[in-house]
Amino acid sequence: MHAQPLFFGKPRCHGVAFDLHHQLQEIYADDSGECEITVGTSRVDVLRDGVVYEIQTNNLYSISRKIAGLLDDWPVVVVHPIARKTVFVYCEGDPPVEARRRAGPRTGSVLDAFAETVSVAKLLAHPNLSLELPVIDVEDVRRRTTDEEKERIRKRRKRRRNSLPDWTTINRRLIAVHEVIRLDIPTDGIQLLPTNLPDEFTSRMLGEAIRLSAWRARQVSYTLRHMGSIEQVRRTKDG
Repeated sequence: MHAQPLFFGKPRCHGVAFDLHHQLQEIYADDSGECEITVGTSRVDVLRDGVVYEIQTNNLYSISRKIAGLLDDWPVVVVHPIARKTVFVYCEGDPPVEARRRAGPRTGSVLDAFAETVSVAKLLAHPNLSLELPVIDVEDVRRRTTDEEKERIRKRRKRRRNSLPDWTTINRRLIAVHEVIRLDIPTDGIQLLPTNLPDEFTSRMLGEAIRLSAWRARQVSYTLRHMGSIEQVRRTKDG
């Protein structure tokens, strides 16, 4: 899959999602697929050549029940994009007009996906399920948060004292696709591990090797264990 330009004109895929979701739908539908189509009792993002593609930019847990209901009858590819580079676009006025932009300070990694894959880890060993991780660049378009929105956020948070956001994301747009990591079978997960790990390792050793926190390293090992890429041979105090 090559780098894709931004899409212009009227898309075939409609809904309330950000442009990023629609753009990925267009890519995966290609010329022969259909967007937003009912398969069984579920509405799916793309159906192409007998394969269901479900695109989820965050919160994989929210589609876990839908995916589980499709797997016995359909091959399913869960598409979870990873933002390698994010450009923040700040807009002012009504309607919003771009005022400035800046590059995000953080570079994303494929391993970021494991913060979400823990919620579907037990499904990943199913022979009808594949996981695709497009590594992309995105624009995050923001406008100032209104007083009304801040009040709604304050009520939802109840006793939490987190500071209220000054900016609200109103759109996310695809800039480019750099590569796609595909996990079809259990052994594919091994490609995500560093080559200098010993045959037996703990989550702490994994975290040190890939420079992740202990908590994130446990998420990686949990997912890979449930999809069959690695196995637990014994339990230790340090994970």
